[in-house]
Amino acid sequence: MSYLMPEAVDVIIVGGGFSGITLAFNLTKCNPDLEIVIARSPKGPRFGVAYETDFEAHLLNVPAKGMSAFPDLPHDFVEWAHQQGLPLEPNSFAPRKLYRQYLEDLLKEITAGGKVRLVEKEVTNVTKSPKGWQVEFSDGTLMSASQITLAFGGFPPAHVPETRSVTRHPAFVENPWTEIDRCRLAYAEKVAIIGAGLTAIDVILSCENLGFEGTYTLHSRRGVDGAGSRPQHPTFACRVDPSTECFHPSIAQECAQSRRAILEFWFQLARRHRRNAAPHVNLLANPVS
Repeated sequence: MSYLMPEAVDVIIVGGGFSGITLAFNLTKCNPDLEIVIARSPKGPRFGVAYETDFEAHLLNVPAKGMSAFPDLPHDFVEWAHQQGLPLEPNSFAPRKLYRQYLEDLLKEITAGGKVRLVEKEVTNVTKSPKGWQVEFSDGTLMSASQITLAFGGFPPAHVPETRSVTRHPAFVENPWTEIDRCRLAYAEKVAIIGAGLTAIDVILSCENLGFEGTYTLHSRRGVDGAGSRPQHPTFACRVDPSTECFHPSIAQECAQSRRAILEFWFQLARRHRRNAAPHVNLLANPVS
C-alpha cells in the first residue's frame, strides 16, 4: 500500500508501527484536514518487533481492555476482536499477532480517506528548514513538513559486555526476537538464556514450539539463579517461589500459564506498590527446566 509522493505535507511520521499509526489516527480525529505521511522502511518489521510473531503463545503485556488505540474509546480493541468473531475477554492477554491484525485494519481505515498516505521508503536524513522540516529518503527523494515525529519503536537489545567473546559464534543470538534457527536447534542439547523475565519465557515458548527437547539455563542479570535440568519423564520444575517447586506436565503450557499469572498479578497491584513488587515479579518469571 503505497502512494504518490507529495512534495510537502503538514506532518511526517517516521515509523509505521503502533506509535506511528495511532498518532496519525488521533491527529486526524483532532483535525481531519491534516495532510499526513507515515514513512516506514520496506525492510524489517512492518508493525513493530513485538507484533511480528506468528506464535499464538506470545502474548501482549497489557490486558486487552488497555490496548485500545484511542483514549476516548477504551474498549475499541476488544470490540474489534468481537467483530472478527473472537470472544476476547477484556481482562485477558491477547496474542500479539492478533494485535498486529488490529493495527493493519487501523492502517487500512486511516489511509482509505486519502489524507493520510503510507510511504514505504527508508528515511535517511532529517534536517531543519525555514518552513519546518525536510526529510530525505533512501532513493534521494525529498519531502517537506511543518512537523515531524520520530516513531521508531523499540531498538534491539543493548550489547552485553560479558558476551563480547561469543558474539560472532553462529549459535549466539543477540536479539531474542530474531528468528531461531530450527536446524541448529534440532542438534542442540542446551539453551542458555541471559535474562529471567517475560522475554525469557517467550524465548522458551518459541524453542518449545520448534520442538526443542533439551534443557534450559537462565542467567538473571539481577542475580536470580535459574539453572536446572529437565527430568527424563514429561515433567519440569518451574520456580514459583525461591523455596517452592511446582511440577506440571508441559513446559510450554506452564510457561504460558506463568506469563499470564505474572501479568495478572502485576496489573492488580496499585501503581504505588509496583516498584516494591518488581524484584518478586522477576522471581515469579524465573522458570527452570
